[in-house]
Amino acid sequence: MPLSLLIQLLIIYAILYLSNCDNQFYRIQPNDVSALVGSNITIPCVIALPHGDVQWTKDGLALGYDRQLPAFPTWSINGDENRGEFNFMIQSLKLEDEGVFACEVSPYKDAPALKQVAHIRALVQPKYVQIHDQSITNQSSMITVRYDETIHQVHCQVDGARPAAHIKWFNETGHEFPAASRTYTQNRLFSTTSTLTFVPSLLFDKKRFTCHVHHETLLGKINKLYTSIEIRITSPPNRPMIYGYTSTYRLLNGSYLTLSCQSFGGNPLGRLSWYRLDNEHKRLSLIDNSSIIFQQQNLTINNISMIITPSDNNMTYSCHVTNDYLFSLDQILQTNITVQVAFGPSFVYIRDNNMSATTLIEGTPRQFKCRTSSSNPRSIVTWKINGQILSPDIDPLEEPGEFSGTVVQITKTLGLDKSLKEYHKKILTCEARNPDTGHTVIDTTQLNVIYDSTSIEMHGIIQDKIIKSGDTLTAECILKGGHPLGNIVWYKVLPSSLKYQTLFNDRILSSSFSPNLTFEAILYIANVTKTDYGIYQCKAENKLGIDVSDIILTGLTVPDPPSQVEITNVSHSSLLIHWIPGFDGGSQQTFQIRYRLSTDNRYSYIFIPFGLQSYDLKNLRLGSEYQISIRSNNSHHLSEWTNDIIKSTSLYLPSPSFSSSDPSTTKYSLTFLIIIFMIGLLIIFINIILVFFFVIKRRRSHVTSDNSSTTGTNETEANTVDIFQPIPSNFFLPTATATPINSYQKYEDDDIQRPFVSSYSAANMSNQDNTSSSNGIIKKNRYSPYDNFRVHHYYPANSDNNFVTYRSFKDGNNSSSDIHGFIKAELV
Repeated sequence: MPLSLLIQLLIIYAILYLSNCDNQFYRIQPNDVSALVGSNITIPCVIALPHGDVQWTKDGLALGYDRQLPAFPTWSINGDENRGEFNFMIQSLKLEDEGVFACEVSPYKDAPALKQVAHIRALVQPKYVQIHDQSITNQSSMITVRYDETIHQVHCQVDGARPAAHIKWFNETGHEFPAASRTYTQNRLFSTTSTLTFVPSLLFDKKRFTCHVHHETLLGKINKLYTSIEIRITSPPNRPMIYGYTSTYRLLNGSYLTLSCQSFGGNPLGRLSWYRLDNEHKRLSLIDNSSIIFQQQNLTINNISMIITPSDNNMTYSCHVTNDYLFSLDQILQTNITVQVAFGPSFVYIRDNNMSATTLIEGTPRQFKCRTSSSNPRSIVTWKINGQILSPDIDPLEEPGEFSGTVVQITKTLGLDKSLKEYHKKILTCEARNPDTGHTVIDTTQLNVIYDSTSIEMHGIIQDKIIKSGDTLTAECILKGGHPLGNIVWYKVLPSSLKYQTLFNDRILSSSFSPNLTFEAILYIANVTKTDYGIYQCKAENKLGIDVSDIILTGLTVPDPPSQVEITNVSHSSLLIHWIPGFDGGSQQTFQIRYRLSTDNRYSYIFIPFGLQSYDLKNLRLGSEYQISIRSNNSHHLSEWTNDIIKSTSLYLPSPSFSSSDPSTTKYSLTFLIIIFMIGLLIIFINIILVFFFVIKRRRSHVTSDNSSTTGTNETEANTVDIFQPIPSNFFLPTATATPINSYQKYEDDDIQRPFVSSYSAANMSNQDNTSSSNGIIKKNRYSPYDNFRVHHYYPANSDNNFVTYRSFKDGNNSSSDIHGFIKAELV
């Protein structure tokens, strides 16, 4: 007690001492403040008097001594300054207001400066928590997990908190489960995700897990933030089973059928649906999707009932089961059953039997065909005559029928094994029976056989008996038997005529399969007149039947228009037309084409020569549309025009094709040309040298020859002689435009040394002017090598067109002439 009293006295003394000294101090110091965004807060700061100047700073930035702080509208300094109150107030706290605030006091007299800091924290309360990206507010949800997954993760996320929130996982019993958390910031707010990982097991089925959010702004039971999930572990059901029918037997048409589909197991239990599968069209249609679930038996059932019709035959009914497990894998389990129905036949008919009776002709076998309607199984079909079974010709023919049944056809030919007369007035029956149901249908026809009389007798006429002219003769013809009774017709047999003659030919056309005997009958009609016009019949007959063909004989008629008219080729200026001729009307036919531009109403016509079946229509306009038709003409009649064919010429002109070459090829080609050019120059140079030596040699030889000659030669003669080309055809004709030919040819050695000129065929030059002349003389159809000769045209009074021989003037006569025939040669 004395000690505590002493301490109290010391405290009172210290207070009195400090109050009487010049030191400054905080009566109420600033403290840290944490508040929700949007709230109003005050940071206290009370200083004992007297004291120095007071101002607030934020993060080291001085805010000034003005208590209103005009730069910061939501900040102010409150309290009585005379009492040393400098409380800092923030209205509607924002995230930007967060920081370090300090209440600073400047030195006063000998008292040092004061500074006390306070930390402001802006809090943001989280509002929502999410599981699997679905917004949840204190509500439970269910997640589905397959039992055979390796692991499964559940994510719980809370956004928009400051500071970051913490998440914990608990089960129904309050046991906490470890989870991995991850935090990130966005716009100065924090988001936290917690991941719960577990191995799926049926033990977790229908278990609940809760995600709790912990934050300093969430205090008390009211502000708790959490969400719960229920885990559903799924497993597949068993494949469905179908009861009530097996495909080993056939159902009767009109019977009642109930099919039951059952599926066991699965979590949750499966949902059953019935479908009908049309095997022919591959279509699946829903019949029923209602299911009955028996939870205790762990069983699902779906039953359907129906009245069987033929349309159900070969129809497949499919039972499908699915649940959440199968749906997550996009799978179904199904069981199919195919229904077999015994039905038909509903009818049977004898083909081509339009009446109750069928007429047969004796000697002509008749084939009957019986066809059933569709049935399942196939019908047993038999032929009967008055109730007696007949064997068919061949095995029955089968083909697919309606409702996946079978259509049967059998054939029977009467008149092969016995005479048709034996079937007269009898009933032919075709019977079809379903072997499963015993259902039987029939079709019948009465046979009416036409057969010849058994005998024919003629009385009153004796063969080879002579009858006098004018006598009356009575003849009687008696016909016995036959059906129906025959009609008696008398004929007079005419002697054979040259007007009509018939030629019969027969030939065998054999093949690797079977031989066929062909008969040919040709009717020749001599001197056809209008009275011969008409219809002629060619009749072929044997034991199996009769066939008649009508042939019309008439005069010349209108030909048929051509057929299959088409354009087979198109160019920029032509169209190639092709056609197939029709009947020529009895005379040789030609064709006529007309065509016009589609924009023009006037036609152009072209007559096609005989024998052509195509024509190239040329000189058409580029890229123009034409209408073309054709008709036949047999010089007696014209056919109708064919329908117009509309066709356009090409829009593009043909362009020459250019071969492209790469630069390397061009380079090599240029090099090759240069090499060839150099070789050519070399050859020319060698030839010039050879010619030079040859000329020197020849000149020397000519000089020797000239010195030994008895007749002198003109100095103008050249040792190397050129001659003109052959004389043109108008050389001897006096035309003003005739000009000497200035091309030369090399003369051979024998031509130079031979003094005479070969003969030249004379030309008729009568009534021609003899004043014109030209240099040279003819030698071997060429001009003379002697340039000092002049040839004059000479026209004697009489010409015999004989050959004219000219003599060379290289014979020593300086001025001489030889006139013979038509030409005069003179040395100048």
